[in-house]
Amino acid sequence: MKTFKLLSLALFAIVAGLVSCTDYQDEIDSLSTRVKVLEDLVDRVNEDVVALQTLVDAMEDGDVITEVRPFTTTEGQTGYQVFFLKHDPIKVLDGEDGKPGENAVAPSFTVGNDPSNPDDDNYYWYLNGQMVTDKSGKPIIAVGKNGKNGEDGQDGVNGHDGYTPKLKIEDGKWYVSYDDGATWEPLVDPTTGQQISAKGADGSDAINTFRDVSATYAADGVTVISWTFTLQNGQSYTVPAYNYVTGVSIYRGTVAVSSVTISRYEILNLEARVEPESAIFKDVYWYVVDGDISHAKIWKPEEANVQLSFDTTGKYTIRVIARFTQPGTPVQYKDCDIIVL
Repeated sequence: MKTFKLLSLALFAIVAGLVSCTDYQDEIDSLSTRVKVLEDLVDRVNEDVVALQTLVDAMEDGDVITEVRPFTTTEGQTGYQVFFLKHDPIKVLDGEDGKPGENAVAPSFTVGNDPSNPDDDNYYWYLNGQMVTDKSGKPIIAVGKNGKNGEDGQDGVNGHDGYTPKLKIEDGKWYVSYDDGATWEPLVDPTTGQQISAKGADGSDAINTFRDVSATYAADGVTVISWTFTLQNGQSYTVPAYNYVTGVSIYRGTVAVSSVTISRYEILNLEARVEPESAIFKDVYWYVVDGDISHAKIWKPEEANVQLSFDTTGKYTIRVIARFTQPGTPVQYKDCDIIVL
């Protein structure tokens, strides 16, 4: 009987220990999940800040978007990868589900000019609608314009002309660095003066994402002219799309021509028009492909508008070629026969 009693106590201790370990493991798993959520949240907000700065920088630099490619994260969230002609690509996650948690304020960074100084062309960081300043009260540049207003834009993080805010979460609160992580300070909402919480009272996280990515199309309904990126607060930024030349036409005045009759020494004015009109690079080149080129004179062969004349009678064929077309597609060109009498 004594042996059975001791055995029963031992079994009870083992079972109790197993239950305790299971509860403890659940807590560990829950904590690990929470840490992962916060890490993903920080990564997302930092990506959005860099993406926003890249968009504005691309706008000011005259860059164009070459491709917008949809993607899905491992967690199943949709978004877009945006490729530029000159800037590094960015990722923009779909912001439809990006709603702040109750009593939590999303660190909503935007970029804009200084309304108090209309002559200042620089762009500055705004946090929840208020201009961000450093400890000395000086506005923090997002995209500076070199040579403007007598001051050069400052080199910043990530290759832009301004400072890039970098964020992290500690103890459920947002912290920000304006020097690439060298120093950190509490991220305070300018409208309330309170440090921004990373978690709402309902347990959901405050996040800042783009609300929408939309395309503007040409009259053909297929060619994308530009892409517009809209933030949660409604502010939007538009960057032109890169469009290749898909065709070339030759015009004499307002009429498209493929054959023209002129006299010797008569000056012929022709114009090359590329399709679509929204094509980024419209560079063309004119040359003679049939006929004795020694009797032809071409003014400004590298411009859309060209002048020609011929000193002998006969038939000549002039060709205009689009110098920049999509790789892997046929070269776009147009011929025009010229009969010289």
